[in-house]
Amino acid sequence: MKSRLPRRLVFGALVLALSLGAYFWRIAGRVPSPASSPVASPVAAAVSAPAATTPVSARANPSGEEVVLRPLAASQETERHAWTREDAKTPEVIERLAHNPEEFTRMMEENDRIKRRQLVYRKEPVALLLEQARASGKPLTRLTLPALDGKEVEVEVLETRVDGHRGAVMGRIAGRLDSLACVGFSGACESFNILSPSDGLYIAADAREPGEVILKEIDPAVYAPMPCGGPLTAQN
Repeated sequence: MKSRLPRRLVFGALVLALSLGAYFWRIAGRVPSPASSPVASPVAAAVSAPAATTPVSARANPSGEEVVLRPLAASQETERHAWTREDAKTPEVIERLAHNPEEFTRMMEENDRIKRRQLVYRKEPVALLLEQARASGKPLTRLTLPALDGKEVEVEVLETRVDGHRGAVMGRIAGRLDSLACVGFSGACESFNILSPSDGLYIAADAREPGEVILKEIDPAVYAPMPCGGPLTAQN
């Protein structure tokens, strides 16, 4: 008997191409060109690179404000990712993550509809992995995405769609036929969803800056994640 994906996941796959539109047009101005693993070992905060600021003028942002890169220190790290420790549902941390008052308000309002939120830094963006695969003459067949608290998820790649420096990669968690993992990217900015009913794993990640994602643990009964990530909208 063939294993079938839940209707919601199938729908997400069918509208894959549409998922990149509005969200990545919004972030395009600040994008430069281009089976869970064990918990990572803690690393000293001093090892992490200090936060840096980039003038908004250099990022085509008309607000006149500076964008703070890597605003929180990493407390856990692997070869591919680094996790921050702070509770990203608190107003103090949200203020450091948000780019503007509107984003701050959106994240505060979102708090009641998500279980957790955590900032994670990615060292191997999908765009880089695709470039390396093209250079080797072989297709991208696997990638690793972060979950919360130092955990990583191995993804089997089933389909890729690339248009210039933008695109999407769709697959599933290795060994989980009822799962869906989908990444949308524009340069090194990425958003993604990891949905695995068998594991009770429902993660949505919003792009913050290149190499930075804001992970959210969601309840699929409350949220309907956009295919391949991006801001979520509450279900009616």
